[in-house]
Amino acid sequence: MPIRIVQDPPEARRIAERALTRSQRPDLFGLTIAPPAPIGALGLYNLTLEDLLARRFEKATLTGWRYVQLADGATLGKIADVTSDDGPVLAAIAEGALARTVADVGSGAEALLATATGDYEPRILRLPQVHMEALWLHGPKDRFFGLQGQHADLRDEDFITMAVARAEKRRDSRPTELPSGG
Repeated sequence: MPIRIVQDPPEARRIAERALTRSQRPDLFGLTIAPPAPIGALGLYNLTLEDLLARRFEKATLTGWRYVQLADGATLGKIADVTSDDGPVLAAIAEGALARTVADVGSGAEALLATATGDYEPRILRLPQVHMEALWLHGPKDRFFGLQGQHADLRDEDFITMAVARAEKRRDSRPTELPSGG
């Protein structure tokens, strides 16, 4: 399975590297160790609730880039999300297990699809309406690998089924419009 990496904008990378460096904390002796460079940029794609319900993943739109920084052997790392609506802007920076999860899920996905044919582009699919994210290998047969908490073990159809069920629940819980009275 060839992995096809899409080039991130240089300005977005500079913003992420600056943010990740600034968030570096001194160690016990007051020294700040140079942080490792981000291991790569993954496109951030958002999908509307309506498109999720219809399973139209091809309608997902690129909204920014996620940069993952992880030192060798570290269990925790950092994530910087840079959005790109009107030019690159730092949207979020987080420290914790998500960076390791993204790296581990990516390695597992690569191993799982080692014999697959066709090119796959690694992406992050964000479904903010249902509070879910996945590593999305976009290719001849899209593959999804859950990234967060209890969803981290969900794969492909299980991930999609859970996301659609949450979307249906969300849609059904929306208040209905009341007729305007006069």
